[in-house]
Amino acid sequence: MIVFRSEELDLELSFSCKIIQEFQKYRQTGSKLETGGMLFSSSVNSNIVEIDLISSPSNSDISRRFQFIPNKRSAQAIIDKNFENNYHYIGDWHTHPESCPSPSTQDLKTIKSLFIESKHDLTFLVILILCQSNDFKNSYVAFANERMVYRCEVKAS
Repeated sequence: MIVFRSEELDLELSFSCKIIQEFQKYRQTGSKLETGGMLFSSSVNSNIVEIDLISSPSNSDISRRFQFIPNKRSAQAIIDKNFENNYHYIGDWHTHPESCPSPSTQDLKTIKSLFIESKHDLTFLVILILCQSNDFKNSYVAFANERMVYRCEVKAS
């Protein structure tokens, strides 16, 4: 298990070995295109949020070398289905072809817009940018609301 922490928000985000393993098949290596999906949790009312599920990319998403645009209709259907099973949408993940990724201006604008436009009771959404390397700890993880993005650091074991 790997835990990321935001000191400013006193929030933690944990990823099980199973979830990390699932992410590994999507790493953007070689000439692969950017891809992405959504993050889901059943524990949204705690300061320790565990990622229980991730969605796979949809065939209707747009993937380019340096751009990923999810299909909104497909994404909403996945959110609705998972909500019926008590899994709450808490944010998005996508890849970058970098060993230690950082968000683009568009990435930050998108997560803030999602926070504003999504129907939810959350105080944040999560953005995860999956690193190209095998070391999941190098991924970019942050909590975001309509105003701010709070980068998380790997919590020491």
